[in-house]
Amino acid sequence: MGLRLDFPDKYQLWAELVRAHTDRLFVACPVAGVALGSRVPLELLVGDVPLVANVDVVGVRHEGTRFKAGVWVRIDDEEADKVRRFLGLKPTDRPPQGRLNV
Repeated sequence: MGLRLDFPDKYQLWAELVRAHTDRLFVACPVAGVALGSRVPLELLVGDVPLVANVDVVGVRHEGTRFKAGVWVRIDDEEADKVRRFLGLKPTDRPPQGRLNV
């Protein structure tokens, strides 16, 4: 399964991934053989420049009368920072998640 999102330029990639602060994206694709929780490569094509991010499949949508088939994927913090560096931005400093052991 090859997942791919096309962006005309870096500004569109920034608007949809970084500025939107989203933790999941929908990728239209055939869903045969897709398993929830699997880690797959997602090709982000900016013009003619490819960037590959490893993402986790968090949802599957089968084709219906109103919607295309595809998968919902989550980009973890490390991969999101890779995209930010590609865009020329600094990686974000995130506070620790969850409970702290004291």
